[in-house]
Amino acid sequence: MKKRGLSFGVLLACMIFLSSCSANNGINREENVSQSAQGISQNTGRQNLSDSQHKESSMKKLIQVTVKRGTEVFPFNDPSISDPMGIVVDIQNLLWVAQRGGIGIELETEKMDSNELDQLLNVGATLKDRFYSVLLTFEPYKPKPGTNDFPHKDLLLFTDPNQVKDAYLGVQNPDHETEWKLYRLPDFNSWLSKEVDLLLRVYTGL
Repeated sequence: MKKRGLSFGVLLACMIFLSSCSANNGINREENVSQSAQGISQNTGRQNLSDSQHKESSMKKLIQVTVKRGTEVFPFNDPSISDPMGIVVDIQNLLWVAQRGGIGIELETEKMDSNELDQLLNVGATLKDRFYSVLLTFEPYKPKPGTNDFPHKDLLLFTDPNQVKDAYLGVQNPDHETEWKLYRLPDFNSWLSKEVDLLLRVYTGL
């Protein structure tokens, strides 16, 4: 009887010990899973932040849109330009086409410095017919090598003062901001005037 009682006591002690070990292992596994989940969450968060910063750095940042019609000047800042205006998209599309050719745009360009361009715009302000221009003010934009896009600072679309039926697209050099490249847009001034009139009607009621 004593041997049986001793055997039973040893068996009971072993069962209690094994049960305790199992419980501790369960707790450790839960802690490891929790720590792993936290690590994954933190890594994912850092990765998402990195991706967001990378995407932001490669995006064009439009600061202001300035529209001129005759002697009237209309500046548009955020939040007005947070939802891209049609003319903004059109000018960027014109830039894409101008550097590849098509829709009658001349591939040859004229180069002007800022002073020459200002003089040309001042001549436009004296025109008998209404002078139109749209200036897109950007932060310097330099796409990554291999990207199918072109570097630029500001973009300017305006009536050609010497041939009012035509227009010019001006592209500012992001590395030398006094330098501009001009693309002639034959017969585009009629379209430009209607686009400006539409924009001002929608955004200002005029």
